[in-house]
Amino acid sequence: MPRVTLRPLSEKDCDARWVRWLNDPAVSQWLASRGKIRWTLPRLHRWFRAHARRPGTRIYGIMVGRRRVGTLKIKGLGSERWASVGLMIGERRWRGRGVGAAAIHEAVTVAERVGNLGVWAGMRSDNYASFWAFSKAAFGLACDDQCSGDEFAHPADVFEGRKAGERRVFLRLKVVVPLARKVLR
Repeated sequence: MPRVTLRPLSEKDCDARWVRWLNDPAVSQWLASRGKIRWTLPRLHRWFRAHARRPGTRIYGIMVGRRRVGTLKIKGLGSERWASVGLMIGERRWRGRGVGAAAIHEAVTVAERVGNLGVWAGMRSDNYASFWAFSKAAFGLACDDQCSGDEFAHPADVFEGRKAGERRVFLRLKVVVPLARKVLR
């Protein structure tokens, strides 16, 4: 497999392929919108502008070689803070091949460079593909629905888009990146 890298995205990268990924039921079922939003190019542009302007937020293309196969967003970048990571692998042929774990590892490196305390991710407990990718990237279970996640994230971020009765799990990796690199290599 070619090397997986992250490339910063700009609004110019909002294209029909990204819209197609967002409307793919295999992807959209795991988004905060749960597939209830029909994505269009203008909607994606509005979303991108709103998120890209937020301090401490970066949006990347997940690159396999020179091809963008997904997207990754890091929120909360900055010294002495916890960062959160979310991603999607839009291109079906690259799902389940370790691309997500490699992209997560790259995101941890970004967080390390800016001095974050650690990196966390929240997901629905039945999102096995995401759980597997984060586990493969040396993340461990921090807590499940029985905790608030307050110790590493703002509660509004943890429960963003949550439906009543939906079970969530929270994973975290303290940025002890040399340890994570040993685990991944």
